[in-house]
Amino acid sequence: MARYRCASAQSDGAARSFTSIIEVMLWCDLHRLQERYVVAIDFDRLEEWPDFFTEKGVYEIVPKENADCGLPMAIMHCFGRPMMRERIFSLRQVNVFEPHTYRHVTSGLEFTRIDQNTKCQRRFMFSVPRGSCFLVEPS
Repeated sequence: MARYRCASAQSDGAARSFTSIIEVMLWCDLHRLQERYVVAIDFDRLEEWPDFFTEKGVYEIVPKENADCGLPMAIMHCFGRPMMRERIFSLRQVNVFEPHTYRHVTSGLEFTRIDQNTKCQRRFMFSVPRGSCFLVEPS
């Protein structure tokens, strides 16, 4: 398996760790998935949003303060695609909000493999400014 030295180094100049080419390819795939995910939200293509999850996928919003205190209380839960689609329907048909846009700004994507086949845990930082700005659809 091909490996390369990470750019980050310890004070003595030695590399801290090695990353395999497979891990770099997985990082690129996860980064691209994240980009497609936020573009769907930022450009109001919410009907595409549930397709980023498995049929029984779980979406939860847990405030950072809760997570920091070890309190996993979420302010929103969606258990499975049907519940996500219902949430979108509610946003479109039931809830009334003034028109606005979101713009996700993400960085620091990290992942940890849970198994060798398909599962990994992602972690990244993000900010979501809300406004009424005009967004240009990516081509």
